Amino acid sequence: MNELPGQLDQLTKRLDALEHRVALLEHPAESAAPAVIVEPAWFSPTIAQQSDAAPTQPDSISVFTVAGRALLGIAGAYVLRAVAASNAHAMPVVAVVAIAYAFAWLVAASRTKAGAWFASATYAATSALILAPLLWELTLRFALFPPVLIAGVLAGFAAAPVLLERGRPSAPLQWVANAAAILLALGLLAASHHVAPFIVTLIVISAIAEFALPHAEANGIRILSALAADLALWTALYIYASPAVERPLYPQLAPAVLIALPLVSFAIVVASTLRQTVVRSEAISWFAVVQTSITFLLAASALESFGGPLADTVLGVACMTLAAAGYVASLVLFAAQLRNQRVYGAWSALLLVFGCLLALPTGAAAACLSLCAVVAVAASVLLHKSLLEIHALVWLIASAIVSGLLTYLWQALAATLPCAPDWTIGLCAFCAVLCLTLLHAQQKAGALHAVVRFCYALLAAASVAALFAKSMLSLLALALPPAAHHLAFFRMVALCAVSAALAFYGAHTQRAELVRAGFAVLALAAIKLVVEDLRHGNLVYIAAAIVLLALTLIAVPRVAHLRPHA
Repeated sequence: MNELPGQLDQLTKRLDALEHRVALLEHPAESAAPAVIVEPAWFSPTIAQQSDAAPTQPDSISVFTVAGRALLGIAGAYVLRAVAASNAHAMPVVAVVAIAYAFAWLVAASRTKAGAWFASATYAATSALILAPLLWELTLRFALFPPVLIAGVLAGFAAAPVLLERGRPSAPLQWVANAAAILLALGLLAASHHVAPFIVTLIVISAIAEFALPHAEANGIRILSALAADLALWTALYIYASPAVERPLYPQLAPAVLIALPLVSFAIVVASTLRQTVVRSEAISWFAVVQTSITFLLAASALESFGGPLADTVLGVACMTLAAAGYVASLVLFAAQLRNQRVYGAWSALLLVFGCLLALPTGAAAACLSLCAVVAVAASVLLHKSLLEIHALVWLIASAIVSGLLTYLWQALAATLPCAPDWTIGLCAFCAVLCLTLLHAQQKAGALHAVVRFCYALLAAASVAALFAKSMLSLLALALPPAAHHLAFFRMVALCAVSAALAFYGAHTQRAELVRAGFAVLALAAIKLVVEDLRHGNLVYIAAAIVLLALTLIAVPRVAHLRPHA
């Protein structure tokens, strides 16, 4: 009898343990919570919060429950649609109630438990499925509300998750809301022919993705919204650039509106890029590089198409201003960030070319680019910035194209003898030689720098050879009219002389790019002998050209291997 109380206590403990196990088997989701509470002393509360917020896999009961609630929500939308169809006078009120009903499901999606991604995505999809056909009918079938109001509702639908989930963002909710708003805006833009309101909506969605969404979750939404806005802007520019008689269904838009929309999109992308690179000191993403370039081209196209007679000047000045700002950022702010320095520098180099071509006359643009190339080469030598050396080559080639130097070189060395060169051609040739001379003070290693130096040397050598051949033929013209074989022979003399001079000077100054340019000019002389000299019937001049080329072929390799005495 004395052992009975102890046996009863043991039996009670066993029953409690059995009940606890049964409870764990019946409610596995609730049993996970106490396991987080009892932890060792080194356990961090931050880890507990992260485990609570982690996405959980829904079981079969919760999946069917969420799906049933979503179907009830869609059934409620059909009830509202039936009420609106039965009473035409009550349709505006029912439409407002239906819009509020769709937003209520969006609120419900934001109020789900942390980590319940399936419920959040399903309720958000229910909201989108209610709102999309409702706005489509209100815009196209009933024309109950103006497109501006419909566009505002779409913008609010995309912005609602940001306002509802501050501090606890849900990626499924953000994706569903933004994707639905973007696709519906594009569809209504094409179907209703009201371009401006829905472009504004897409720009607003793009701004929300750039600035309001968390950086880790916004990448995909940023790309989707940016591409949609770019497509809508390009469509608007294409449509309104055509004559008005070809687009009778589209309402008239002021040129200021068509210019302002791409400019606002470009400003948003620029602000986002500056925040990423300047404020956060991060490396610029390739998406930012591509998107900034696309929005700039759209803004420039809009200004060119609808800006009037001063569009070229305004755009050119803007390009040069942006180029100056880009170089300040590249050389001062991003001295230690190689990718940002290269990207901003490349933008600035291209913007300077476009600015000079748009804002200045042809001759002044060529002269400005040539002088800028000389200044950039001098700055690259003084500041040890090889990036400026590459940009200077871009400007020099652009100047050679604009001034006609490349055409002049072709005519002087291979085609019909040109007339006296224009002053811009002479200035560009002089700047090419000057840049090549300035680069002697700075030696760089690497394949890229070798190619850049070779391009400088080749352009300068071709310019000198062309001017030399033109000068000799001009002197010959004072005594007798030059024939075709005279022209071919004097071209051979100029090419062989320049080749030997480049090889000799390059070997003695230890500049490999000059030696390479000498061999390139020698190869051009050999090709010219076959293509041009042998076609003329004067055997004396043909023999003289062959002898001259043979002597140069013997001399140039020997001269190229000479080294200066210590």
